[in-house]
Amino acid sequence: MSPRVRKALVAAAAVAALAFTGCTSTGWVAEAPPAAGSQAELSTRDKARNVLFVVDEAGKALLAGSVSTVDGASLNGISYVAKGPDGTAGQPATIDFTADIKPQKVVRLDQESIFVEDPALVAGGLATVSFHLDTGDITLDVPVYSNEHEDFQAVWEANN
Repeated sequence: MSPRVRKALVAAAAVAALAFTGCTSTGWVAEAPPAAGSQAELSTRDKARNVLFVVDEAGKALLAGSVSTVDGASLNGISYVAKGPDGTAGQPATIDFTADIKPQKVVRLDQESIFVEDPALVAGGLATVSFHLDTGDITLDVPVYSNEHEDFQAVWEANN
Protein backbone atom coordinates (compact mmCIF):
# COMPACT_ATOMS: atom_id res chain seq x y z
CA MET A 1 0.00 0.00 0.00
CA SER A 2 1.42 3.35 -0.99
CA PRO A 3 2.00 6.11 1.61
CA ARG A 4 -0.59 8.29 -0.15
CA VAL A 5 -3.31 5.61 0.11
CA ARG A 6 -2.33 4.89 3.74
CA LYS A 7 -2.67 8.61 4.63
CA ALA A 8 -6.06 8.77 2.92
CA LEU A 9 -7.29 5.73 4.88
CA VAL A 10 -6.05 7.15 8.18
CA ALA A 11 -7.74 10.49 7.44
CA ALA A 12 -11.00 8.73 6.52
CA ALA A 13 -10.88 6.69 9.73
CA ALA A 14 -10.32 9.84 11.81
CA VAL A 15 -13.26 11.61 10.17
CA ALA A 16 -15.48 8.58 10.75
CA ALA A 17 -14.42 8.36 14.40
CA LEU A 18 -15.29 12.03 14.95
CA ALA A 19 -18.62 11.66 13.19
CA PHE A 20 -19.65 8.71 15.34
CA THR A 21 -18.44 10.08 18.69
CA GLY A 22 -19.48 13.72 18.38
CA CYS A 23 -21.96 15.55 20.60
CA THR A 24 -24.93 14.31 18.61
CA SER A 25 -24.22 10.76 19.69
CA THR A 26 -25.43 11.67 23.20
CA GLY A 27 -28.61 13.34 21.97
CA TRP A 28 -28.35 16.93 20.83
CA VAL A 29 -31.30 19.13 21.78
CA ALA A 30 -31.06 22.27 19.66
CA GLU A 31 -32.77 24.57 22.18
CA ALA A 32 -30.22 23.75 24.89
CA PRO A 33 -26.69 24.12 23.49
CA PRO A 34 -23.77 24.42 25.91
CA ALA A 35 -22.75 28.01 26.72
CA ALA A 36 -22.43 30.06 29.95
CA GLY A 37 -23.01 28.53 33.36
CA SER A 38 -22.44 24.90 34.29
CA GLN A 39 -23.27 21.76 32.34
CA ALA A 40 -23.89 18.15 33.42
CA GLU A 41 -25.71 15.13 32.07
CA LEU A 42 -26.83 11.63 32.94
CA SER A 43 -26.11 8.49 30.98
CA THR A 44 -29.84 8.53 30.14
CA ARG A 45 -29.12 11.59 27.94
CA ASP A 46 -30.88 14.02 30.27
CA LYS A 47 -28.90 17.27 30.50
CA ALA A 48 -28.67 20.43 32.54
CA ARG A 49 -27.12 23.30 30.59
CA ASN A 50 -26.06 26.86 31.33
CA VAL A 51 -27.23 26.62 34.96
CA LEU A 52 -26.52 29.60 37.21
CA PHE A 53 -28.10 31.89 39.78
CA VAL A 54 -28.58 35.63 39.22
CA VAL A 55 -28.90 37.43 42.56
CA ASP A 56 -29.57 40.93 43.88
CA GLU A 57 -27.98 42.44 47.00
CA ALA A 58 -30.94 41.43 49.19
CA GLY A 59 -30.53 37.72 48.43
CA LYS A 60 -33.35 37.35 45.90
CA ALA A 61 -32.05 34.88 43.33
CA LEU A 62 -33.26 33.72 39.93
CA LEU A 63 -32.34 30.20 38.79
CA ALA A 64 -31.48 30.25 35.09
CA GLY A 65 -30.47 27.55 32.62
CA SER A 66 -32.21 24.60 31.04
CA VAL A 67 -32.98 20.93 31.52
CA SER A 68 -33.41 18.84 28.39
CA THR A 69 -34.03 15.22 27.56
CA VAL A 70 -33.70 12.99 24.54
CA ASP A 71 -36.12 10.25 25.58
CA GLY A 72 -38.43 12.18 27.95
CA ALA A 73 -38.27 12.63 31.73
CA SER A 74 -40.11 14.08 34.71
CA LEU A 75 -38.43 16.80 36.75
CA ASN A 76 -39.71 16.19 40.28
CA GLY A 77 -38.00 19.03 42.12
CA ILE A 78 -34.81 21.02 42.56
CA SER A 79 -32.57 21.43 45.59
CA TYR A 80 -29.52 23.58 46.20
CA VAL A 81 -26.89 24.44 48.78
CA ALA A 82 -25.11 27.81 48.70
CA LYS A 83 -21.36 27.68 49.29
CA GLY A 84 -19.53 30.28 51.33
CA PRO A 85 -16.38 32.07 50.14
CA ASP A 86 -14.29 29.50 52.03
CA GLY A 87 -16.12 26.60 50.30
CA THR A 88 -18.21 25.58 53.28
CA ALA A 89 -21.74 24.45 52.51
CA GLY A 90 -24.75 26.37 53.77
CA GLN A 91 -28.17 24.99 54.63
CA PRO A 92 -29.83 22.73 52.02
CA ALA A 93 -32.96 24.22 50.46
CA THR A 94 -35.58 22.94 48.03
CA ILE A 95 -37.36 24.58 45.14
CA ASP A 96 -40.88 23.36 44.53
CA PHE A 97 -40.80 23.06 40.75
CA THR A 98 -41.91 20.12 38.61
CA ALA A 99 -42.19 19.58 34.87
CA ASP A 100 -42.82 16.76 32.43
CA ILE A 101 -40.22 17.12 29.71
CA LYS A 102 -41.24 15.53 26.44
CA PRO A 103 -38.69 13.70 24.26
CA GLN A 104 -36.31 16.07 22.45
CA LYS A 105 -37.62 19.05 24.45
CA VAL A 106 -36.23 21.47 27.00
CA VAL A 107 -37.45 23.40 30.06
CA ARG A 108 -35.86 26.86 30.21
CA LEU A 109 -35.71 27.74 33.88
CA ASP A 110 -35.39 31.49 33.32
CA GLN A 111 -38.69 31.42 31.42
CA GLU A 112 -40.34 29.83 34.47
CA SER A 113 -39.30 32.70 36.81
CA ILE A 114 -37.91 30.40 39.51
CA PHE A 115 -36.90 32.67 42.41
CA VAL A 116 -35.59 31.91 45.89
CA GLU A 117 -34.85 34.20 48.82
CA ASP A 118 -31.50 33.20 50.32
CA PRO A 119 -28.93 35.65 51.68
CA ALA A 120 -26.31 32.87 51.46
CA LEU A 121 -26.43 33.15 47.64
CA VAL A 122 -23.98 35.96 46.94
CA ALA A 123 -22.56 37.26 43.68
CA GLY A 124 -19.21 35.68 42.97
CA GLY A 125 -20.08 32.57 44.96
CA LEU A 126 -21.12 29.06 44.04
CA ALA A 127 -24.06 26.80 44.76
CA THR A 128 -24.54 23.07 44.34
CA VAL A 129 -27.80 22.47 42.46
CA SER A 130 -29.54 19.10 42.04
CA PHE A 131 -32.29 18.42 39.53
CA HIS A 132 -34.34 15.44 40.70
CA LEU A 133 -35.50 13.55 37.60
CA ASP A 134 -37.27 10.23 37.47
CA THR A 135 -34.19 8.98 35.56
CA GLY A 136 -31.74 10.13 38.27
CA ASP A 137 -30.33 13.27 39.84
CA ILE A 138 -28.22 15.76 37.93
CA THR A 139 -25.99 17.57 40.44
CA LEU A 140 -23.58 20.37 39.54
CA ASP A 141 -21.80 23.36 41.02
CA VAL A 142 -23.08 26.58 39.48
CA PRO A 143 -21.87 30.18 39.59
CA VAL A 144 -23.81 33.01 41.23
CA TYR A 145 -23.82 36.28 39.27
CA SER A 146 -24.98 39.76 40.20
CA ASN A 147 -28.18 41.03 38.63
CA GLU A 148 -26.12 44.08 37.65
CA HIS A 149 -23.69 41.98 35.56
CA GLU A 150 -24.08 43.13 31.95
CA ASP A 151 -24.60 39.57 30.68
CA PHE A 152 -27.51 38.90 33.06
CA GLN A 153 -29.34 42.22 33.43
CA ALA A 154 -31.80 41.39 30.65
CA VAL A 155 -32.82 38.00 32.08
CA TRP A 156 -33.22 39.58 35.53
CA GLU A 157 -35.39 42.41 34.20
CA ALA A 158 -37.48 40.03 32.07
CA ASN A 159 -38.41 38.04 35.18
CA ASN A 160 -39.09 40.95 37.58
